[in-house]
Amino acid sequence: MEDRYEIRGKIGAGGLGVVYRGFDVKMRREVAIKRILTNPDDPSIQEEATKQLAAEAGALASLQHPHIVTVYDVGHDEDGPYVVMELINGYTLDDVIEANPMTWDDFRELAMQTQEALIAAQELNMIHSDLKPPNLMLTWLPSGKFQVKIVDFGLAMLAQNQNAEELATIDTVFGSVFFMPPEQFEREVLDARSDLYSMGCVYYQCLTGKYPFMGRDGEEVMNAHLKHTVTPIQDIRADVPLWVCDWVMWQINREREDRPQSSRESLAVFLQNNHQSNPELSKGRPPSKGPKLILPGQNGEDANAPEPIRGVKIKPPGDKESVQDMAIFEDVPEEEDPPIVEESSNQAVEVQPISPSVETTGSHDIASSPLSSSTQQATSQESQEVEQVPTVIPLAKPPKPPMSAAAKGMIGAVLGIAIIIVVLMISSQSKQNKANERLSVLLKEAAKAEVTELPMTRSDLNLLLGNIAHTGAIENRDAYYAALIKAKAPDGVNFDIAILNFAKEPNLRAEARSNLIRHVISFRENPGVLPLLLNYAAETTEEGVAIDCYRAAYGMGNDGHVMQYLDTIATTEDLSLQREVERNLGHIIDNSLARESISSKVLAAYEKSKDQTAKYALIRILGRCSTNEALLQISSALEAEDINTRRAATKALSEWKDIQGIETLLTFLDKATDPKLREEAFDSVVKVGSQDFVTNDPAKAQEIWSRIKVQARSPSEKREVINAVTPINAPWSKPMIQPYLNDPDAEVKKLAEKAMAYFKRKEEEKSNE
Repeated sequence: MEDRYEIRGKIGAGGLGVVYRGFDVKMRREVAIKRILTNPDDPSIQEEATKQLAAEAGALASLQHPHIVTVYDVGHDEDGPYVVMELINGYTLDDVIEANPMTWDDFRELAMQTQEALIAAQELNMIHSDLKPPNLMLTWLPSGKFQVKIVDFGLAMLAQNQNAEELATIDTVFGSVFFMPPEQFEREVLDARSDLYSMGCVYYQCLTGKYPFMGRDGEEVMNAHLKHTVTPIQDIRADVPLWVCDWVMWQINREREDRPQSSRESLAVFLQNNHQSNPELSKGRPPSKGPKLILPGQNGEDANAPEPIRGVKIKPPGDKESVQDMAIFEDVPEEEDPPIVEESSNQAVEVQPISPSVETTGSHDIASSPLSSSTQQATSQESQEVEQVPTVIPLAKPPKPPMSAAAKGMIGAVLGIAIIIVVLMISSQSKQNKANERLSVLLKEAAKAEVTELPMTRSDLNLLLGNIAHTGAIENRDAYYAALIKAKAPDGVNFDIAILNFAKEPNLRAEARSNLIRHVISFRENPGVLPLLLNYAAETTEEGVAIDCYRAAYGMGNDGHVMQYLDTIATTEDLSLQREVERNLGHIIDNSLARESISSKVLAAYEKSKDQTAKYALIRILGRCSTNEALLQISSALEAEDINTRRAATKALSEWKDIQGIETLLTFLDKATDPKLREEAFDSVVKVGSQDFVTNDPAKAQEIWSRIKVQARSPSEKREVINAVTPINAPWSKPMIQPYLNDPDAEVKKLAEKAMAYFKRKEEEKSNE
């Protein structure tokens, strides 16, 4: 490398290696050089890292796109492998939006550029898997416009090879927890929709200045993703089109099938809506009118809500104007001060013309000639001859009559009332000050990571709840929620019921209601409040509240709630609510010892239901039951003319808990003709084949996977087989994958090579034990 490239400084380090600023002597240009981190104590790791870097280079080289970093060269020398890329002189997105959210115009440009880049990646079946603001670079063109470039596809190939075992044992999960899709926490294989979710989280932060999923630590943030506890953008941000808010929230749906299926679809919807001439705008949260409260760490700033967030037009960091001086999203003309007239002894005064009181004769002009002394004297004499007016002396005022006793009493009463009011005001202010002091103590204690339980009285709880409705700033609300989550009641007091009853108050702001249910009751996880949650979900007519209730209820239900859940699935017209109830019911079935009984109830509900979407949900739920009678119904659904019924059946079999599900899926794959349906069926068979009830039986596992391999026809299906078989690492795993080393598809071949390296490393580890 020394002959062509000069190292001129270190830029930074990442999970895969170190990036240096370099110079290409041959091409006379600055470049970025990425080197792999060496490990002389473990050559196998060095070898694996070299292959990973080579895979990254190959992937990037194939992604020639104006919004993706360009790879110039790849090589290897005595210090190990390296990749030479374009040097981007710009700033990361998180540096640009650190102080303020984006304007709508800037965000529109960012969204279109990043979606174009992801389309190019998805066309080559590439997954980034680590999309976050630090991996988006912005440079400014001579025209003043910015250009986005996505960097560090170094995790892309690794993401395609993720599997449950590797992620379960890895020390550091790739990617940032604030932007990771739920399926990554659940150890599922990632796909293009996973990147869309991460990019949606980036968009959310660009518009609001906040992460969509919050928590006190990584585990809480993960739970927020899994429970989908997120505040809609239109409740936070003002003056962006409502369709944009919905478009971003579409990207970060909890379930993959509810998101855009590709960036091409996502961008098409964006461009179609962008043609609207006068779209309805978001309003944001109205400003709070609550009492002023000094919170820990606020340095005396007002804790009440500001005006809804507005965007700031982004400029290159380091520009002459600071971030705070940048143009506000909505240009508001400043009020002009009135002109200041300085006093001066020489100031000219406009004099009104005076009409003379005497007639002039001849050519004499009194207005243009100075008065002679004789004229002045005559004028003086005339003034003395004016009739004198006598002076009038006013009479003395009569004395005031003495004040009556009644008047004195009235004045005394008024003064007494005034004194009482002043005393009451002082007392009220004193009580308010004490309340604020107590509130600040509670919030300060709740903010401590080591505090897991916060003892408080019912008065303390009422104090927190009473202020929750008036707290506008997101940071302040999070402090309240932390205190409520940690609140420990005295004996005999049920804080969960008190919190839910307060959340049900009709005059409470919808946002505060949702957050109390989703952020407080959900994290307190008290099954005793479940009946009240379900009843409230059934009786409320407020949009979204029922979904909040079921999200908070996840993990609390048991066999006794099955019928109530089934009734909700059968009767609701809200598909989002139906999906949430289905998720809750699936959790109950997975932990139940009476699946036969539940299966009968689900089948009865299926036969009774007239709604087709409810039938789809009930078929999927039958898969969680995994009983013989459920299998008969699912097998019948696989033969249905309606493709959505067949899709529901393949999804049901992906949750099957014994070998019968695989047998049914393999039979179905033999005759499946619809490409999309076949893809989903193959995903299901791979998922079930990776379960412990298969892999723990070596002979059965080899037989099953040999049959699955025969069904793997497309490159993506072959990659799924390699990803699933590699972590099993049974004696038959290596011979099964070895033929893929000669596969005509380059990506399949590379993945097989990585699997071989994995087997070799495991063999060496075993021999060294």
